[in-house]
Amino acid sequence: AVLWKALRAGKRAVQNGARTTRRVRAAVTAQIRTEPRARIDYVAVADPETLNESKRFRLPVVILVAVRFGPTRLIDNLPVKPR
Repeated sequence: AVLWKALRAGKRAVQNGARTTRRVRAAVTAQIRTEPRARIDYVAVADPETLNESKRFRLPVVILVAVRFGPTRLIDNLPVKPR
């Protein structure tokens, strides 16, 4: 459940005006860190077609995460489109 909450936190940040990868990553990371067993492999905000990241972005984007819980690695993503 923490991954979904983290992705939604990232989406909320974008919907509230965040247009830098750093701000979105901070929102996602803060949520994941509420789970003490989680070890973050990566949090990315990328172009949905190329998966390239940049410091600033325009919509649409996709938020991607990979997190380890013990030996298990979970990955997930959430597309964010203009409203």
